Amino acid sequence: MKIRFSYKTYQDVRHNTVLYFLPVIYLLSLSFYIFILPVTWKNEIDVLLNQLITNNPSLKFWIKGISIIIIFSIISYFLIEILKVHDHFYDRHIIRWRKYYDRDFILPRLCKPFMSNTNSDRLFEEINTHKSRFMKELYYIFVGDEIEKINKNTRIRFYEVITIYWFTQMNEFAFILAFLTINILAIFTKNSELLIKIPYYSLFLFVLLILNWFWKKSNNSKVENATIAQINEIHDNSELFNELEANFKKLCTNYNIPYND
Repeated sequence: MKIRFSYKTYQDVRHNTVLYFLPVIYLLSLSFYIFILPVTWKNEIDVLLNQLITNNPSLKFWIKGISIIIIFSIISYFLIEILKVHDHFYDRHIIRWRKYYDRDFILPRLCKPFMSNTNSDRLFEEINTHKSRFMKELYYIFVGDEIEKINKNTRIRFYEVITIYWFTQMNEFAFILAFLTINILAIFTKNSELLIKIPYYSLFLFVLLILNWFWKKSNNSKVENATIAQINEIHDNSELFNELEANFKKLCTNYNIPYND
């Protein structure tokens, strides 16, 4: 995995989210080890490490640190790059921000020049049912990866701000997962030390969640501005505008939406 940030493609956005997320998952795991893990469990880990490093016990600290980095790097990569949990699970099925953003923000602004020529109720009925098709034909065809239709800087600017959005989503997911994990551990282990610490650690996670929420809300306006810049470029370029109109008419025909030139 490359340890650098790039904003050329949407694949880079996922890669950047992994890099952004690594410090968060390291700090969460460290805080869990220091403040939550019962002393007896820590001692068992130390005994295990001593058994593994019999020749040079002084390496225990470094082995422990490196092991944590490797394990949580793999977890971070697996969650974001392989499972795409931020997009395909957490956002799609729980938050559903992308669905509403596409349907209620992007498509209405893209289609605004043609709205007077069609039945808006029928249009949005079909958009609600076939959103992916409308997004592909009216939006991604102009702004997708390696498509040289809008200005490169405009596309990169969008990728920069949407990366922050996905990072805040991963933060949310991690904080909620950490809260569930410690509570499940406490219930099943019935460890008294763990039960005492849970309220304090839960409060800590709640504060992080609130701070992350404010960060996400402040970044959402930047995402909207970056999207509007993309749409304005499409509308202001006569060639792109004509292509947009042709695609819009084609979709109206395909889905039996009235359209009057």
